[in-house]
Amino acid sequence: MKKIVQTAGRNALNEFAPQFAHFNDDVLFGENWNNQDIDVKTRCIITVTALIASGMINTSLVHHFENAKAHGVTQKEIAAVITHIAFYAGWPKGWAAFNFAKDVFLLSFGLIGMNAIDLYNCTDYRNGRITYQRIKTKERRIDKAEISIKVEPEYQALVDKYRDPTGKRVFRFYTMYADVNTFSTALNKGLKKVGKLVGVDDLEFYAARHSWATIALNDAGVDKYTVHTSLNHVDDSMRVTDIYIKKSWDPIDQANRKVINLVNINISETKEPINEKVQRKLFCLSNLLRQNEDDTTAHQ
Repeated sequence: MKKIVQTAGRNALNEFAPQFAHFNDDVLFGENWNNQDIDVKTRCIITVTALIASGMINTSLVHHFENAKAHGVTQKEIAAVITHIAFYAGWPKGWAAFNFAKDVFLLSFGLIGMNAIDLYNCTDYRNGRITYQRIKTKERRIDKAEISIKVEPEYQALVDKYRDPTGKRVFRFYTMYADVNTFSTALNKGLKKVGKLVGVDDLEFYAARHSWATIALNDAGVDKYTVHTSLNHVDDSMRVTDIYIKKSWDPIDQANRKVINLVNINISETKEPINEKVQRKLFCLSNLLRQNEDDTTAHQ
């Protein structure tokens, strides 16, 4: 096999970043590409796959398409590779976004409509209960809007799935998203897909809280005051009374149990709707390559 020699790194970057140029020309191409453990044609296909999967659909990909063609990869093979990648580069990301939003929405519902900002920041999980001060209302309440929610058995798996292994917070959402705004954006983006699947336009995260309250009051027979208490709302008419009443979480636990008993959720049956821009682009490119192959064959 003819030895592969690369000088692009030194030609473009030798003065600015000579060490980088060395790694590009001498190590990546000089050693790696000339390694005989994998033949060059297979290496070309692997490289194209890696670039597409990482979103590098630019001049670098064009170069490696040409390089693959020069080393025996046909247009039909490239088209087949792209079609195969389309499923695994686009769909897993779609599944991940969809399932994450679905999980956290259900988690919020099971925790009596716990807000995204509180899920992101809460730190106290003891004896099967999550205790936190609701950020939205804590500055307007004498008790700092403290509430304690019992984790019911149906939701234990979701709690465990997203637990923070360090114990710094209850959930590890803060390790997945830089701040609560990006966390909320990811949730609502995923819920748009869920909404399309279940026929609910513009489904947003707050619907988990609204749904819990509606079911509790209208279907589960929970009285309005208990619903109000469970949602940790501010009630100016009860400010003085609340000072003298010793808190008990039992009414809230009982209300949540009634709601959960009425709701039958089987998330294993939910499927991800297909709507990935990258996937469509890859399929278009694949079809274009196939068409070009057919046209070339017809004129031979």
